[in-house]
Amino acid sequence: FIPGPNGGFKDKTIKPISIEEHKYRHSHLVLPLAHMMGACVWEPGYRMTDTPGENIFPPEYKTDKPFAAHTLGVAFKWIPDQIGECRPWPSPSARAVEMVKRDFPIRPFVITLRECYTPERNSNLETWKLLADYARDKGESVVIVRDTDKPLERFCSHKIAPLASLDVDYRLALYKHAKMNFGVNNGTSVLNIYSDMPYRIFKMVTEGYRPTSAKYLESVGLPVGSQIPWAVKGQKIIWEDDNFPALQREFDDWRKNAPHQGRYDAGRGVVENGKTERSRASA
Repeated sequence: FIPGPNGGFKDKTIKPISIEEHKYRHSHLVLPLAHMMGACVWEPGYRMTDTPGENIFPPEYKTDKPFAAHTLGVAFKWIPDQIGECRPWPSPSARAVEMVKRDFPIRPFVITLRECYTPERNSNLETWKLLADYARDKGESVVIVRDTDKPLERFCSHKIAPLASLDVDYRLALYKHAKMNFGVNNGTSVLNIYSDMPYRIFKMVTEGYRPTSAKYLESVGLPVGSQIPWAVKGQKIIWEDDNFPALQREFDDWRKNAPHQGRYDAGRGVVENGKTERSRASA
């Protein structure tokens, strides 16, 4: 990672968080993501000049002419024939997987909320509360992942996963453990996009903010109505806002077309054919 100007971080007029918060996110979010790719090597005293040209990203990067490349448009240049070069997909550690299964023994229906700066891009909390209630009434074990800015805040009576808000390894393990992942277009949705994990992403377009404008998305290869080129079964972008009718429709569609483990009961676990997961586990 090569720092850009101003110590490597955007100033507060672009991203209104402190330098200390930037540093925390770099060390606890960005660096772990790189290591999850399985091809990241770090050595003390490493110098840029030691890197063979073919191992530099972006390929055209020069120390005397630095520039950044991080958008989906960059990834789209590799597809469809070269997308395999992006694999293997990021993988959580065995420890994180074990922790998630301990914390949530029943595979959950996960809702991720965006609740930070550029509020016009945030999740509609009222409609997501309605969906969480609806999903629970339909028998799902609902788990809410709140924004990194609000990891410990409750979300009505639903279970939250505060560690997922702060630890990207745990978050990835939770997403992999989930039966389905719902959320709006935000940074954390990329974990699902670059994976084979099931997802529904809403509110892709927010005009007034360039990276989420319809024009910009089209310029990077994702016009309105399209899907991620390497998406697999169970993965879908919903080109609508996160209103309740859209959330409910997509939830019902997923339930109709995906296998399920039965109905979740808070006191008994998942009920299926008269047995619970707990009783099967003890047997």
